[in-house]
Amino acid sequence: MRIHPLVFVLGVTALGASGCLLGDGDAGNTRAVTLNLAVKRTENPIARAAPDQLELSRARILLREIELERADEDDIEDLEEFEAGPLVVDLPLDGTVEEIVVARVPAALYDEIEFEMEGLDPSAEADAAAIASDLTGRFDDFLGEDRFTVIVDGTVDGEPFVYRSRVEGEKEIPLNDPVVVSQTTDIHLTLTIDLDAWFRDSAGNLVDPRAVENAELIEQNIQESFEGFEDNDRDGDNDDVEDDD
Repeated sequence: MRIHPLVFVLGVTALGASGCLLGDGDAGNTRAVTLNLAVKRTENPIARAAPDQLELSRARILLREIELERADEDDIEDLEEFEAGPLVVDLPLDGTVEEIVVARVPAALYDEIEFEMEGLDPSAEADAAAIASDLTGRFDDFLGEDRFTVIVDGTVDGEPFVYRSRVEGEKEIPLNDPVVVSQTTDIHLTLTIDLDAWFRDSAGNLVDPRAVENAELIEQNIQESFEGFEDNDRDGDNDDVEDDD
């Protein structure tokens, strides 16, 4: 399975959704926090199994209600919203970096990134507004009664395939180490997706995304593929791990 390492920054302008630099509070008591998204790197990207080769040419995911949670609060009112969404994130498999969401959040200790995966509902006001303002057609493949949240294009042993999933739910991704947002330093956070693990079994063997019997396994892999951490150099790696090396 050949996948290029990549990092990109989750943000609204590049996705054609309505958004801006968020945060209306006292600017002196807030700092800019950028949320990045990366595909996790793997040192062993190919497993010899059936199928023998799986290559991905495009991977898209639908996210909404992206929020940052304070470490000392459980009340939903203390969640700092990055973007309500919906956002279609087109993973740049060429390794480029895109800056998408930057929010001003109050100085505090934060320990969790939260978001939802839920299909488009054109009858809902927020979804209808996002679809109407989209000039790029990013939502087109996600419209319809199927309400897909994940679409992946590629080849299996040279044969083209399109994998579609309705996997949904609210995700709460703990940061590997809580992040201190101070009044003096801007912060970059990265949410990684272990895309390489989506189409593998527990032994690391590739599974055929076209096979109905693999659907439940793949959806479980997607649900478990997210990880969050501080990444101020925006290289897609956990800063705390790098500092320990």
